Amino acid sequence: MASPPSEEEDPLLQEAIGGGDLQNREYKWYALDALSQGASFELRISYPATSPADFEMCVWTMNEAQKHVPRSIQLIDHFPKDTMFARIKATYTGVSYRAGPESRPVPYNLVLERLYLHIPYQALKLALVIVVAVVGGLGFLVPRLHGYLLASTKHEKSD
Repeated sequence: MASPPSEEEDPLLQEAIGGGDLQNREYKWYALDALSQGASFELRISYPATSPADFEMCVWTMNEAQKHVPRSIQLIDHFPKDTMFARIKATYTGVSYRAGPESRPVPYNLVLERLYLHIPYQALKLALVIVVAVVGGLGFLVPRLHGYLLASTKHEKSD
């Protein structure tokens, strides 16, 4: 029994999974593996303002992604069963006085971040500070302000 071709041997697999350059209007595939079961994740795209672009991003399970690759490629032969896939396309949307920027690659970064309480970890610190400030305000400042207002109204009534 012959072993399945490796990624280096199979140009269709290279094209469908590896993607090419980050060229304008081309799809690029990413395998999202080793994701914790039951956890929530956020996939973000970051790109420079000097390369205005619209992005199309789809995230699929293996079965859903299999429908979008050539039939000759069986994803299950190359990836673990619980792998998810992201397909991304960037379309240059800027207007330039120079010729040909729409044919240049659109640079971007992908960030896959686990969510805690449906909040990204970096934002969780800020959320905790906000909660502490609100609770501190309600527990410390509001009673003090209420007492001050009561005292000032009593003082006005006695005059």
